[in-house]
Amino acid sequence: LSEWQAADWKSLGPADWFGDSSRHVITLSAPEGYTPSPGDCLGARIQKLTPELMERYAVEAFIEYEDYLVATYVEPGSPAEAAGLREGDVIHTVDRERVRNPLAMERLAARLARQPGSKAEMEVIRSGRTRYGGEKDLSGSFAFLVDDNHLYFAARVSDDVHVQDLEGWDIWQQDCVQIALDPALEATKGGYGENDHEIGFALRGNETLVWRWKGRRGQPVQRPEGVRTAAVRRGTETIYEAAIPLREIAPFASEVWPLCGVNVVINDSDQTETRKGRLELVAGATTRGKNPDRFAMFHTQPTGHGRRLSAGITWDRRCAQEGGALQATLALCSTETREAIVRVEMRSLDSPSSSLSVRETTVPVTPEPRALTLEISSASPAGRYLLDISVRTKSGQLAARDRLPVFIYPPARR
Repeated sequence: LSEWQAADWKSLGPADWFGDSSRHVITLSAPEGYTPSPGDCLGARIQKLTPELMERYAVEAFIEYEDYLVATYVEPGSPAEAAGLREGDVIHTVDRERVRNPLAMERLAARLARQPGSKAEMEVIRSGRTRYGGEKDLSGSFAFLVDDNHLYFAARVSDDVHVQDLEGWDIWQQDCVQIALDPALEATKGGYGENDHEIGFALRGNETLVWRWKGRRGQPVQRPEGVRTAAVRRGTETIYEAAIPLREIAPFASEVWPLCGVNVVINDSDQTETRKGRLELVAGATTRGKNPDRFAMFHTQPTGHGRRLSAGITWDRRCAQEGGALQATLALCSTETREAIVRVEMRSLDSPSSSLSVRETTVPVTPEPRALTLEISSASPAGRYLLDISVRTKSGQLAARDRLPVFIYPPARR
């Protein structure tokens, strides 16, 4: 990490811990002669779950608090404690039936007291925060750097037990790091936008693994191409480094769009079955619902040298009526050239043997980032097409390229 000294490192520690909830089944019973007290259940105080109690007991946000009860006190030595109930446990079911009213728990205690030897099975959801062992258990820091061709990512993770024996899609369940990017600032909620990315890195033995769970529309879920990675375990510290080609995270273009939404997750297992919890830059923004609208902002500093032309492409309209126009936004800047060549190739996916439509146009370039609306008119008949758009300097240097399927539909019939 010697070349990372100038990077802006961000630390993650106890305040960023977000434990995965676990489910437990406990068996409730009342000893002979037990007399339940009004307002409790076998020595446990049960209340309706509220937003305040969710925060107090670190209940994960996916739980709808209106539908759950929570144990806010468990008396030492009580039947509830003997059964394994803990303060902060969220009650999911009793005898496989949902229970939403604290009075139902009082009635349950009365029934068990009247019938010594009878039992009730309670399923509870237990916060993962109780399983966090402090900074030695898991803590870390990360940094990003960017140049004309790559986004660089590094992380230093302190973890007393390193576990990773999975591969591909499943590596998130054990020790690894994940980054999520929203380069077009779509800021979607409840799911990724079409330009968002989620990539992870793991160390399995002496092998460094990389996986892409989400790419720009059309990119396959697999190991991204051209990514260089390295990881090493030194004592209780794991160091990760990655160089990601900018083409793999398009439309990321730091010179023209210096802001990028980002989230970082450090996963922890300590066992082979599943993830125990994680440190997350923005808690739950990636691991609970995919919410780029909550991502942190990553601000890149333009390099001021290297690439003669910087460009990025996003799409506003990828379907058009016959005779209409597809529409994209093209952002460019350069301190060395004043013009760029935009080339558009369009090939039919329904008739691959048909001729290729090719058009080129020259657009102006300024030293400061400038966004242009690019309309691509279509005289082609209705159908599916593959569009290939590239932006180059006059000398042929490629600045940006995008390939995507588009659809031309016939006019409405009256």
